[in-house]
Amino acid sequence: MTRAIERLQQRNRRLLHAAKSHPSTTQSPAGRIFLLLDTASSNRPYHIEDLSYGCMEMIPDPTLLIAAILQWACSCYREGVHRTYLAIRLLRKWNHLGADVYDGILSYLRDLHWVGTGDPSIIFRIVAELVRSKTFAAGRYLQWLIATGSLQSNADLVSVSTVT
Repeated sequence: MTRAIERLQQRNRRLLHAAKSHPSTTQSPAGRIFLLLDTASSNRPYHIEDLSYGCMEMIPDPTLLIAAILQWACSCYREGVHRTYLAIRLLRKWNHLGADVYDGILSYLRDLHWVGTGDPSIIFRIVAELVRSKTFAAGRYLQWLIATGSLQSNADLVSVSTVT
């Protein structure tokens, strides 16, 4: 069992090294952002402003940019709590620059293709932190949840409210 894990880790390191040394020119803008964020979050110091503007240059549309950041942060193929905090810092920065973070997050939540490859608890943490910092409107979000019927169809939210 340990041998199999070692081989898998060697393979992952080899593939990661190959991806970093030969970036594809045909890679999608979201893929380039993922690579940029993976590089920035690898225990090296980074400047949030440089990272923010770098991401905005790759995807100028705020809604698509926010979706890419949330997809990266919520991906079940990546590990680390740092993803949540980096995504929150970027979203706050873009909100400060005038991007409609609220609309971008709701657009991401409406599009359910992320559910199969993402961890919903991370998006809830991101939204909760943005609400706490007054970057995201909690009242509007609750209205949206009620209007879309999201509270009725999600058993996890219902079970949480019955436990307390």
